[in-house]
Amino acid sequence: MNPDTSDMTRKVLTPEIRERAIQRVREVLDHATKLWPEHKAKFQDSPTIRFDVKSRVGGMAITGGADDWTVRLNPILCFENEDHFMTQTVGHEVAHLVTRVVHGNVKTVEENGKQVIKKVRSHGKEWKSVMVALGLKPETYHTYDTSSIEGGKRRRSRPGAVLAGMQNLEMLRRLQTGFNRLEPQAKKEFMQWARAQ
Repeated sequence: MNPDTSDMTRKVLTPEIRERAIQRVREVLDHATKLWPEHKAKFQDSPTIRFDVKSRVGGMAITGGADDWTVRLNPILCFENEDHFMTQTVGHEVAHLVTRVVHGNVKTVEENGKQVIKKVRSHGKEWKSVMVALGLKPETYHTYDTSSIEGGKRRRSRPGAVLAGMQNLEMLRRLQTGFNRLEPQAKKEFMQWARAQ
């Protein structure tokens, strides 16, 4: 991160902004408790709140792993868009936590007469329904001006670029997982397309 951006983060993250974000997280979880009282015990837990997002992303919610039950926020975007950020962006991230509690990580759906287990998508219908229930617009992306944040978009590897061994393995694993989810006809069409390239 650019040193200027780090200095800006220190200047904009006032105790008042930090406290307001903490209160907003608690407010959304209290609202969720009223809507889904069967999950009261989990919603009583205060998540870890970190102001450490340094990209152009407004925030992130972490469910699972070492950082389970964590909300990460962008302090610069919070400062520059405080009222909207507190209402919508903080609510958006807490809604991800609520969705994982209420709907879990996976769901069973029927496809072609068979019961199939699928992942509950981050911005899928379950999350959207939680957002609406919490009185928030189910918008997946913010429209904040991010010109004050240094750095450009992440660059993808250019065609033919050599990747490190672990990156290759991870990429192959993701490709194989996606390929295995395809229907037989779609696999056939994909293979025909790949051979033609």
